[in-house]
Amino acid sequence: MKSFAVPDADPATFVKRVRAEIASHGLEGIASIDVKDDQLEVRISQFGTSRVVYKIEPTGAGFRARLTGESIAPMHRALLPTLEGKLNEVLKRVGATIEA
Repeated sequence: MKSFAVPDADPATFVKRVRAEIASHGLEGIASIDVKDDQLEVRISQFGTSRVVYKIEPTGAGFRARLTGESIAPMHRALLPTLEGKLNEVLKRVGATIEA
């Protein structure tokens, strides 16, 4: 996923929503999301660690996140389409619109 938009929340609020969704599925030890300055980082930590980093661009009452870098663990490469699909589902459930 190259970018997504969140029309109605600042990054900190959005991260709280995503963390709650992750926790509701018992995945706190496997998936995480953090915001620091103008970057949002998604991390998968099981059988290696994968990181996906997005640059945050404010837009009205929300923001857009554009992919700036990724580091995918070798064990995750075969599962990448599945992992990306699950991430998309989580982001949509908490109010994001997947752009690309």
